[in-house]
Amino acid sequence: MKHFSNPTEVNMEKIKEQIESLKSENKTMVLATKTSNNQAEASYVPYVYLNNTYYILLSQIASHYDNISEMKEFQGMILESEQSAINTFFRRRAIFNFMYEKINNADEIVEHFVSQHGELVKKLLTMDFNIFELKLINGRAVLGAGQAFRLDENENLIEQITSK
Repeated sequence: MKHFSNPTEVNMEKIKEQIESLKSENKTMVLATKTSNNQAEASYVPYVYLNNTYYILLSQIASHYDNISEMKEFQGMILESEQSAINTFFRRRAIFNFMYEKINNADEIVEHFVSQHGELVKKLLTMDFNIFELKLINGRAVLGAGQAFRLDENENLIEQITSK
């Protein structure tokens, strides 16, 4: 792994812009969780990003609701669409390790969900859906061939990944 010794080694601003672009172009993230039997399970969930924080909306009957409730940590991945990718082998993606906190339906967050995902959100919140605030632990961004970066809990670049 290559640690950044000075900012000219990579264009940090351009990398941050690409990560922000990826987040603004996508409304869902893929979840990687484990069941209580330690079986891997993948799913997806709509999200919003507000004030440097990710929020997701989950139904209590969804299997990933139980999974994250039991495991407390999980991964989320925001993945570039195949249609917009230059090459399907090198789709841009951001993979995050999260903890979470279930929160009350704060008006600002609900309104952000509605603006991004539609009026259905209000109906879902009257049913069994809950909003979770995701606490970023760390992550990785893959922005193309040979362009993988480790991120800290604030999505700041720590290092470029050049080998295992």
